[in-house]
Amino acid sequence: MAGLTKHFPDAEIVDLHLLVGLANLTNRFTDPLGLELEFAEEKI
Repeated sequence: MAGLTKHFPDAEIVDLHLLVGLANLTNRFTDPLGLELEFAEEKI
């Protein structure tokens, strides 16, 4: 945690934790079902 606080404010650390948790949840949900996610392409 000390390493993160050197580079990120508290709000961004919370965001990082939530994003990692969401990715973990998504993988644990879709892998056993054999689902493949399709994401829309980003338009630059």
